[in-house]
Amino acid sequence: MSVLQRYTRSLVIIHMASTLFMVGMIWTIHYVHYPLFAHVGESTYVAFQSEHVNRIGKLLFSHG
Repeated sequence: MSVLQRYTRSLVIIHMASTLFMVGMIWTIHYVHYPLFAHVGESTYVAFQSEHVNRIGKLLFSHG
């Protein structure tokens, strides 16, 4: 196996792992997390949303 083939194979594996991670994140957020927003009271929604954005951002951008 040539050096180029090894790098290409490694790149494909890294790309596949990253893609599967992001698909998992999207499914988790859309089908588990977002529906919970409806259960947050109006008086606490702004704080809840701010904390959600902060935490989700750290998770998403820590792997990028």
